[in-house]
Amino acid sequence: MNDPDGFDVAEAFSLLGDETRVAVLRTLAEAADEPLGFAELRERVGVEDSGRFNYHLGKLVDRFVRKDDEGYRLTYAGTRVVGAIHEGTYAAGEPLEPVRVGADCPACGDVLELSYAEERITVACRDCETVVTAFGFPPGALAGRDPEELPGVLARHVEALFVRLRAGLCSNCSGPVPPTFTVDEDGVGVEFDCERCHEHAHTSLESLLLSDPAVIAFHHDHGVDVRTDTPWALSWIRESTAERLDGEPARYAVSGQLGDERLRVVVDESLTVVETERSTA
Repeated sequence: MNDPDGFDVAEAFSLLGDETRVAVLRTLAEAADEPLGFAELRERVGVEDSGRFNYHLGKLVDRFVRKDDEGYRLTYAGTRVVGAIHEGTYAAGEPLEPVRVGADCPACGDVLELSYAEERITVACRDCETVVTAFGFPPGALAGRDPEELPGVLARHVEALFVRLRAGLCSNCSGPVPPTFTVDEDGVGVEFDCERCHEHAHTSLESLLLSDPAVIAFHHDHGVDVRTDTPWALSWIRESTAERLDGEPARYAVSGQLGDERLRVVVDESLTVVETERSTA
């Protein structure tokens, strides 16, 4: 199977189907930017048979490993493979007991809890089961985390995904994902569908705007740090109003209040902020 550039995907995955080759990638990653010579690399990997090691190393060169006069080092593709291993992308994650996220359900006011099962995070109400958010999450990213850390870690993960989506990058394959707006009784939503890997994402417009400098500054001026507080507890998410403005081309506005001040942010169909206004509420 080849991608549009003629890259043989099946062959690339087959090259990784050996413990020695995976160990080579891990060892070069641990060496960071330090190139390793053949003998040093073989010793660190722990393979005594020089011929056997040379065979496996040769399979990786030019695809996942680069060889130059100084020695061997990882290519960008090799670095991504090691990252996926540590992230647990291909592992089956263990379920977690529900953890409180420090916010109340917007529907009934009961406790919101974070749960993890089948490599998927869900933040939902303990009582009425309203789902606030749900998304895939690699199990390796949870390793070594204390339960009380999880809401903050996952909130930062969601925000990073939103930054990528606002930039037009698929969170899965980095392909282009133009936004599509939806308007209903709940406000304004934004959908992203990648034509390359078919990844789908959907969120509210106010959630996407949490990374905007005007929104960050507005919260900062009122003693709120959006980088440390979980988004599910922010009034910007829970109480803001969003609407499609009259006229063409289409524009969409989000208005939120903190204290006695209101912020209004207007975006166009590319999610570019075209207007901001702060006023007394």
